[in-house]
Amino acid sequence: MYINAFPKELMELKNWVNWRYVPNPKGGKDKKTLFCPTTGKYASVNDPSTWGTLDEVLQAKEKYAYNGVGIIFTKETRVVAIDVDDCLSGDEITELGKLILEKAPKTYIEKSPSGKGYHMLVRGTLSGAGKNNQELGVEIYDTLRYFTVTGDRWHDCVDIIAEDNGIVDFVYKLASKKMNKTETSPASVIEKISSTVLIDDDLIKLAHASKDGTDFGKLYRGEWQGTFKSQSEADYALCRKLAFWTGKNETQMDRIFRTSGLMRDKWNENHHAGGITYGVKTITNACAATKSVYNPKRKT
Repeated sequence: MYINAFPKELMELKNWVNWRYVPNPKGGKDKKTLFCPTTGKYASVNDPSTWGTLDEVLQAKEKYAYNGVGIIFTKETRVVAIDVDDCLSGDEITELGKLILEKAPKTYIEKSPSGKGYHMLVRGTLSGAGKNNQELGVEIYDTLRYFTVTGDRWHDCVDIIAEDNGIVDFVYKLASKKMNKTETSPASVIEKISSTVLIDDDLIKLAHASKDGTDFGKLYRGEWQGTFKSQSEADYALCRKLAFWTGKNETQMDRIFRTSGLMRDKWNENHHAGGITYGVKTITNACAATKSVYNPKRKT
């Protein structure tokens, strides 16, 4: 185990547990069973009193010869864990394993305990419950879920957990997809999802390359003077364009706007009743006014 390889924000959490392989009473593969590092009793993803610090689980691992350590993610940690199984074989990597790596932001990635897959951590939240797609070998979780960690970093990955760039939605759609009669292989599912779910960078490139690219580019760079009476009008105009390109995906609209030259402190300020921020209201209004959205199958 590579202790010092973990991101600092993980090392400081008190969400750590030990685990050991225990025979499955129903037969089949042994089960990973969780243990509290301070008591040696069973641990639970729903009971923080059975969790501990990284130092505690490391000491317990040596003392009680546990098989490994893991961490439990909660709503407060805002960490999404992506697990891609059986995608590595020596220096070879499967199409799916490579595709997810290419689309992901620069974030913490480690090899799985078996060495045949990898774990990726991204800061964000899921739009629904966690998913486990055994056909594709992809799992994705965020809250009250135990996650084995090794510290065996993937190549030269960074030691931080990056903010989501759209990879969470992309993998979530993959993990949620079941093959039908027309999708005879994992490759066909991957191709279908890849053509309909765009990460932020891909979407921005498409918008720049479109017929509306010049106007989009100016707004994205924050160049509004001389065209709009106020920056607020420009904010709304950019959000209208983002509503089109994202299919009114408000989470993605917010992420992309925050990377634009129009981003300012006002975006996060409460300007409406009920504590609604200026940014949220602008996005909501833009979506309500946008009638048509981008269709990846139709040329723009």
